[in-house]
Formats: sequence, C-alpha cells, structure tokens
Amino acid sequence: MRPDFRGLRRKLRDRMASGDELAHNRALILAENCTNSVQANLVGGNFFTGLLLLLNASTLQIGMVNILTYVCNTLQLLSPLILERYASRKKLLIFSRIVIHVLNIVMIGLVGILPVAERLRVTLILGLIALLNAVSALTSPGFSVWHIQSIPDRERANYFSANQRLVNFAVYILILVGGLFIDRFKAMDREMLGFLILRGVAVLFAVWDICLLARIKEYEYPKSNPPTVKSLFTEPFHAKLYMLSVLIGFLWNFFATTTGSYYSVYMLQHLQVSYSFLNLVSALYVPVVLFLAPVWARYINRTSWLSVFWKALLFYGVFYCGHSFVNADRLWLYPVVVIFCFLLSPAINLVMANIAYYNIPEKNQTIYLSFYSFCSMIGAILGNLFATQFMLHTEGRTFRMFGVPMISNQFLPTITGLLIVALGVIVFFLDRREIRLKKEAPPEEEPF
Repeated sequence: MRPDFRGLRRKLRDRMASGDELAHNRALILAENCTNSVQANLVGGNFFTGLLLLLNASTLQIGMVNILTYVCNTLQLLSPLILERYASRKKLLIFSRIVIHVLNIVMIGLVGILPVAERLRVTLILGLIALLNAVSALTSPGFSVWHIQSIPDRERANYFSANQRLVNFAVYILILVGGLFIDRFKAMDREMLGFLILRGVAVLFAVWDICLLARIKEYEYPKSNPPTVKSLFTEPFHAKLYMLSVLIGFLWNFFATTTGSYYSVYMLQHLQVSYSFLNLVSALYVPVVLFLAPVWARYINRTSWLSVFWKALLFYGVFYCGHSFVNADRLWLYPVVVIFCFLLSPAINLVMANIAYYNIPEKNQTIYLSFYSFCSMIGAILGNLFATQFMLHTEGRTFRMFGVPMISNQFLPTITGLLIVALGVIVFFLDRREIRLKKEAPPEEEPF
C-alpha cells in the first residue's frame, strides 16, 4: 500500500476551495514546519556536531550545547508575562523568528571562521546558542498557541500524522544530500567551506519560513486575567488531567536525553563513520513514517493517546539498547537497530507532538504550555547532567555486557533504553489513572 499523497492534496484543495479557512491555515503551517525543520537540520544535528569537532571542541563542550539549550528554554515559564500583554502577537513572534535565524545560521557560521583561537570560537558559539535559545524560549509558546488555533482536537491525530510524513520527507532528503556534500568537502580537506555553503542554503529556507509565517492567520485569543508570577507556578496544578501531560513530558525528556550527543561522537570519532552513512540510515525513516504514521494515527483514533504510547515505549526501549552493541566489527547492526526503532518512532512522535495540548484548559493556554515546556526542559537538563556526569566518572572505563566490551559513549544507549522501558510502565499506570480522573473531573476541567 502506497501513501495517498494525491488524496491528501485533493482533500486540502477541496476544503480550501469550499472556504475552510482553518484547513488553509493548516496547509500553511505544514509548509512552514517543513521549511523551518529543513533549515534547522542543515545547521544542526550531525552537521553542528561535526562543526564543533572541526573546531576541536571537547566531548564535554559538545555535551554542554544540549545543557545550555535546555537551561535557556526554562525561560519559557516567563513567556506568558510578555505574550499575554498583546492582543495580537503575530508581528512580535515573526520578529523573534528572524532574530533566531540570524543568530543560528549567520552568526554561528561567521564565528566558526573568525581568525581567533579555536577555544575562543567554541566559547562564542556556546554563547550564541544560549542567546538564541533564550529568545526562542520567551516566544515559542506563542507559536504553539497561535498555530493550535487552526488544529481542532478532532484533527490532531491526522494533522500530526501528515506533519510527520511531510516534514521528515523534506528534512531527510535534504540532509542526505547535505551529508554527501560534506563528505566530498571533507575528502578535499575543506570541511569548513562545506558547512558554510550548507548555511547559505539554510538562509534561503529561513527566508521562505518567514514568508509562510506571515500568511498564517491569527485569531482572537480567549480573554483572561493578566498572569502573575505566582499564577505561572500555581494555576497548572488546578488542572489534574493536564498535570498528567506535564508529568509525561518531564519524564520523557529526562529519560530520552540521557544519551545526549555522546553517541554521535562515538560514531563520528571512534568508529570514523561518514556523514553519508549516518544520514543515509536516518533517511530510512522517510519510507517508514510515510507508511506507518497514518497507521498509528488510525490506531490512536480507535483507542487513546496514552494506550498507544505505553505500548510503543516498551518495545522502543528494548530496541534502543541495541545501539550499545554496534562496534567496528558489527557496524551492520546499526541500521538494523535504527530500523526497529523507526517502526515505533511515528507512534511516539505523534503522541509527544500532541501531549502539550492533551487535556489543556481553554483559557490561559500560554501559561499551561509554558509550564509544560519548563518542566520538560528541567527533565532534559537532568537527563543531560546525568549523561555528562556519567561520562566524567567513567572516562577510560570499559563496560562488558553479554561478553561485548563497551566504552562509556557506547554503553549510554543501554541506560537510556531501560529508562524508556520504565517510562512505558509508568505511562501504563497513568493511562489507568486518567480514565479514573476523567470520570471524576467536573465539566470545567474536561479537555476542550
């Protein structure tokens, strides 16, 4: 069975022709998600790790990138104090996105070629990472509230399924080509030039991203009392159902980030694999998500979000442990393990894309989304701190599992996998608890 892209386009066209403004907005949001994700991946991921390695950044400095990102994103908690002052936020949000693009694509690229010591360049890049993530943190809940206006609850599973398919298709095709491109420049000992050219392409996608954002309509937000610092911390606790979503976001970001960038360092530095190999394996996610995302979406619609989530987590965690057994003699195992994980990834990604909006009250959504993001970032910080401390205290140590020797970078995925299995068990009990809370919840706390 092939994915019905023609049917998807026809449905969108028919609904837009019939005057369905929300459908038109969703189409624009899908396109904007694609362009923004492409530019982010052209300057991030393995390419950004490779840039830091080219500047002789240490393993701990590379780990600091994730920690800085998550620490700065805790500022999302303060976002409502800024955004709730504006009846219309579109112009402010677009301006913030322009600032982020300039810092992330242009400024980091320029710092990479400054005629100063490599240590100073790495320090400046870390400073820029902190600054752009601070700007993003203060405005990103505004994007979420703005865009979710056009995605009613009945459309969520199908929308996030379409978003996964289109975004991943666009991203992986581009990064696969980008990997081949960087490998060619690396063979000519001109890797830095390759990274700069990729950033030039990312600028074009960033401009396209801004143009699409300008076309997405913003609707009036539900009126509510101006938030106070106290309400940022206290109001979410009055919505018991939503706090389950917050707990899941916290635990997922804690457990799933305990590997950090250290495994990428293991693959690139210790096994000396090429960017093309890593990106080609990653690109296998495209055909998987094209076929399985709509299947998982239908399964969610027939059952429930949490029911699908805990089942997917249990199997995903077990398969994820397989990354630890990849070494120079068993490099073939890497794509096998990744493909098995990919089979479950669409389900997990669908749930996590919606979990921030799951059971969210109708009013003061900026407060709830900011609180959710704050707790998620705290979880991610703890996960990365765990990984960093683990690397510090196990440097030079060899682990042995089922007779296979492993260095610390290599062993981390086993810890992550077992934690994800534990999360699956926790979500199983939360699923049962949610069923009970929904029976007890008063009407005003029901999800809209």
